[in-house]
Formats: sequence, structure tokens, C-alpha cells
Amino acid sequence: MIIRRLLPIAAAAALCAGAPAVFAEEIVVSAQLPLTGSQASFAGQNQKAAAEIAAERINGEHLIGPNRTLRLIVDDDASDKTQAISLTSKSANTDNAIAILGPNGSYLSLAAAPVANALQIPMVTFAVSTGVTKAGPWTFKMLNEPIVPMTIIGNLISSRLKAKKLAIVYDRTNDASVNATHELTELMKDAGVEVVSADSTAPQDSNFAPLASKLSSESFDTLWLEQLPPVSANILLQLRQAGMSPDIRVVGSQQMGSPTFLRIAGKAAEGVYYPVDYYSGLDTPENKAFVAAYRDRMHQRPDSVAAAAYAGLMIIAEAAKEAGPDANRQKVRDAMAKIRNLPTIWAQGTFSFTDDRSATYQLPIVRITDGQEVMMK
Repeated sequence: MIIRRLLPIAAAAALCAGAPAVFAEEIVVSAQLPLTGSQASFAGQNQKAAAEIAAERINGEHLIGPNRTLRLIVDDDASDKTQAISLTSKSANTDNAIAILGPNGSYLSLAAAPVANALQIPMVTFAVSTGVTKAGPWTFKMLNEPIVPMTIIGNLISSRLKAKKLAIVYDRTNDASVNATHELTELMKDAGVEVVSADSTAPQDSNFAPLASKLSSESFDTLWLEQLPPVSANILLQLRQAGMSPDIRVVGSQQMGSPTFLRIAGKAAEGVYYPVDYYSGLDTPENKAFVAAYRDRMHQRPDSVAAAAYAGLMIIAEAAKEAGPDANRQKVRDAMAKIRNLPTIWAQGTFSFTDDRSATYQLPIVRITDGQEVMMK
């Protein structure tokens, strides 16, 4: 739905001149972001700032058309599934939003997706799990199918690093992490790499001494970590402190692409490899402008979770523009489903939805060198 408002001054002038009244359309987009809870430290505020930067650009450059503005409503889902469900209903029924930006991660998106489909409101999630799009035609996801990054990670481990024995530590509470572990295990089996162990953690864990002790008794040359950034950072830091050999190569998932990971892990992150959905060094005018605006606001470089919020709102704006005046949720959903090769800051500069509303793009791999992300050739 769209809130249509009469611009009083313009309308009065038009009436005095005998011309038709001029109306402005205000398009409402609801963003549900984890401003508190387990995801707040690395996602919520970063995403809020990035979405606000996108909204300012959309309105400042009239990207959805003349006499049309976008109003962004930001709500806190508290990193909680119940709250994500409640906010999805609020966005559709109270805010009268034309689309929803978020939630962040498969854990929350899988809970909210059925509600968005039942209420028939487009939802652009920051999720990996295919369950998000399988919930129905109204849900989209900004992240590749799980097999894409896992194939890249698998090739890195087996072909580039020539690993022989791999240890895995994953998040047992996250369906995407569990599925990624399964995918990687199968890929390693096909590549002839032995998976010596697969240990699990939870987001609230902080003492990894028992894990460090267990891993110290095992023989492996490569370690794969798949957790939220603060957890991966603490695991790595405690493993290094426990004396893990510097010769062991550490590979992470895209979740490592966060300033929070580097801030907590410090020197322990040196040499770590991981793919990224967003590379802040992308040499395009839009990305340079985004990086500058984000640094001004947050005093750090943008990471992938911030870039996803910016790019996600720009995708919604593109769909709203294509839907035309008097756009409704159905028109926006249909326009969004047709997005192909849209110029963006995301990935390597273009973004497309597949026929099943998942994302498709190429991921670069970075290696932490002197505390900085350096893209590998």
C-alpha cells in the first residue's frame, strides 16, 4: 500500500492557477533489524546506518520517480524469532508498508517468511537458507544458495590450500550453519580431504577452553569456522592462546567479513581466509560514495551486513520505481522478481534474483594481511 499525501503549498498554488492539484506519494518500507540481542553487536546498528544512507540517496536523487518519496521505518527485532514474527505482522497491518527489509540471518528469516507470505507483503531477507524462498512467492533473499559459497570454500581448502585433514567448528543453533557443514563435509569427501572432527557451538558460548583442549589432541592442517563474528573471533583467539600451531590454515564463512570479527580477534585473525558478499574496495562511484558516507556516520569501513541493508533497500526502490505510480505490494513483488543484472555495491557490482527469488552473484575471497582484507586473485 501507498500513503498518498497532498502537498498543501503546491496544491494551493495549482488551484489558484486553475491547474490540477499535485499529489506526492510516500512509499513506506519497514526494516526489521537486530538492534539488540545476540546479533546487535555486529549487525543491527551497522544495518540501520546503511539503510538510512540508502534512503537519503533514494530521496535526494529521486530514484523512485518525481513527487515520490520513501519513508523508512526501522524496528528492533531483538534477534528474536517471536519478535520477528510480530514485526512482520506490524509492517503489513499497522505500518501499511509496501515491502519489508530484513530480517537478518536464516534463524530469524525462516520464522518471519511464512507470515510475510500469508499477509502477501514482499520481504527482502539477509538469509542463506532455501527455506526462506520456499515459504512462498513473497519472500526474497539477498544471499546466494548455500552450495555457491560452499563450493568456493571447498575449492579453496582442497585445491588452493591443498589440505589433507580438516577440522570443523559450526553453530548448531543455525540451520544455515548446520547445512553448510553438511555441504562442506560432502565436498571434502569428494575431494579426498579427511574431516577429522566436527564440533558445534552456540551463540551464547564464551568459554572455548574445552574445545581448544579437544582440538589440540587432534591432527589437522586446516580449520573451518562457521559462527557469528564475535563467536568465531573468540574461538580463534582462545585457540591461538592455547597454542594452536600457526601453520594451521584457518578458513571462515562470509560471516567473518565483519569489523567485529577483526576487532575481537586482533592479531589472531592474521592469515585467515574467507569469501565475502561485499568488498569495500569495489571501484565504482556508488560504492565509493557509500563507503565515504558510512565512514562519516560510523567511523569504520562498511562490512557485508551493512552493505546488504543498503543494497536491499536500493533493490526495493528499484522495484517501486518499476511498479510505477500507485504501486501496490503485488506490483512491487512482480517487479522485484524480474530484477536482473542490477548495478549495485553488492558482490562484484551487479545483482540478480533467480526465478525462485534467490540471489545469484560471484563471491571474491579475501585473506587478512596486516589486519586488512586483501582480495585474492
